[in-house]
Amino acid sequence: MKDERYCKLNHIMHQKKRYRILVTAFDKMVTLLTAASYPLLLAYLYFKRTEWLIPMILVPGFGFLAITLIRGGINARRPYEVLGYEPVIPKDTTGNGFPSRHAFSVFMIAVTYYFIDPGCGALVGFMGVLLCVLRVLGGVHYIRDVVAGAAAAMIYGFLCYFMIL
Repeated sequence: MKDERYCKLNHIMHQKKRYRILVTAFDKMVTLLTAASYPLLLAYLYFKRTEWLIPMILVPGFGFLAITLIRGGINARRPYEVLGYEPVIPKDTTGNGFPSRHAFSVFMIAVTYYFIDPGCGALVGFMGVLLCVLRVLGGVHYIRDVVAGAAAAMIYGFLCYFMIL
């Protein structure tokens, strides 16, 4: 039943050109905005809170490396591989679907922002939720993939920052 829902959702998204355009455009926009915001945060730390700069580079860096190794070891297939459809978000990668590295990255950035400014952290977290929805609507991840990526980032990030800062 669950697989049928993914196929039906993908079919609907492909039938409506505006849906495809919106999902793809917002996916790129949210990804670029959150990725671009991280160097801005590091620049702020360099000038205002130098003592936090190194931890806020190392914690996300090691987390990204760890999640990359974990997902490579699991090598879970993506919905479009299992169900045989073309995803709305252009992608031809095989495997490495679980956990979502996009979800991990945006939530890791959100947690990092949270320790500097909780409001900014919440805003980036909202963008993370939007990105997770878009990745599922775009057919490149299962819900479990994005939830696991987001949860891993929040647990790892909060634990590390609470111990370090």
